[in-house]
Amino acid sequence: MHNLAPVRSSLLSRSGHGRRALLRALIVASALAPAACLDADDGAVAGDDVADVELVEDGKGDAWAALTPRGTYRAEAAAGGEISTLTLAADRTFRRETARAGGAPRVTQGRYKFTTGGGNHYLRLLDASGALLVRYGYEQQGRELRLRVVGTGRWQALLADDGRDQPAPGSAGVYLLPGDADQVDTDGAILDLVLHPSQRFYLRARGAMGCASPGHLCPSASAGRAAQTEVIGRWDDLGGGARLHPIDPSTGEEGAAIRISLVRQGGRVHVAGTADGQALRGDLATAAVFTDGHEVTDDDLAGTWVVAPTDAAEAPSLWGGTLGAGDAPHRVTFDPVTSELCELPPRAGASPRCGVFQVIAHRVEAEGVIYAYRGDTLVTALKITRASANQLTLRLGLGYDGVGGRVDAAFTLRRE
Repeated sequence: MHNLAPVRSSLLSRSGHGRRALLRALIVASALAPAACLDADDGAVAGDDVADVELVEDGKGDAWAALTPRGTYRAEAAAGGEISTLTLAADRTFRRETARAGGAPRVTQGRYKFTTGGGNHYLRLLDASGALLVRYGYEQQGRELRLRVVGTGRWQALLADDGRDQPAPGSAGVYLLPGDADQVDTDGAILDLVLHPSQRFYLRARGAMGCASPGHLCPSASAGRAAQTEVIGRWDDLGGGARLHPIDPSTGEEGAAIRISLVRQGGRVHVAGTADGQALRGDLATAAVFTDGHEVTDDDLAGTWVVAPTDAAEAPSLWGGTLGAGDAPHRVTFDPVTSELCELPPRAGASPRCGVFQVIAHRVEAEGVIYAYRGDTLVTALKITRASANQLTLRLGLGYDGVGGRVDAAFTLRRE
């Protein structure tokens, strides 16, 4: 049994959104880009009067700049006039339900787009003709989406309805090719497959296939590395398999569905299917499953941890790759309220690398796994090899060196 008693920092208590600002201030200080600040006279936020321009996404969704929200978000308790449910669909349509006292919520539908200006990010809701209905400033913190009507400084928090609190589909899991992916020389060989309970999926395979199709990303081959294809979108559980729906995150356009079979044998899963006329095959190891919890919980990790330095010239990242060299502490924070993991590089002025995390179980071994994702193509799976109240030992099970190579790194974290 791990002896990792829950330790909750006062900074992480649900006492308004100052919790988040204090936590960030603790670990990043001025390293962050300027956050929106309240105007003392009218409550408006600085920068709202600056013309905003459309935010063009890069199609990968894994840049460390602010990501755009997608999916359904709900309020725990919405007062009259507040949003109770907001759905931002991949095809750039929205559905908003606004609470009304003593009656059914008011439903508004249309299209949406993201803009940026004055150091802030905005969500514009448009009617069928393209006319502006309302402009919200927004911030994302893990699973939490915060919105405010432009011209005001009053924020409302919504939480992603991503299946976290529901039984996960049986096929949901993180599946990895054992060994070195660079040694695979067969086009169509599946290198990684992530089927998340939120219906997100990520598939990486050797070779270039469907590169012009929505949801297919084909990074160029580099010296010594073969071409690979990444496919992202949503998935449906078929019981013994899955139907993958590739989606272009920048346009919402959907590509041809890919049906795959999954056959489990112990800690392995055999995956087979066809995409763009190319046979897909994978004999993958089950790195983690979402159907089982673990005795180490999200709450147990709450707070700030310092990562012990290693002999490496550059500090390895929990997300894979390296963080560069520096004299500042390498810190990690876990916020179980918003399910946000943030890693602060040991370099002055460096911005934190944040994503959504949860502790899940390894199907075969006894260890838990800290699974985290940011956007559609950036994921990590950290195996908990040892845990106590004030120290964690983690091993990176899913990380890359920036050009497709697998990284194997261990981390020792001590509670600050």
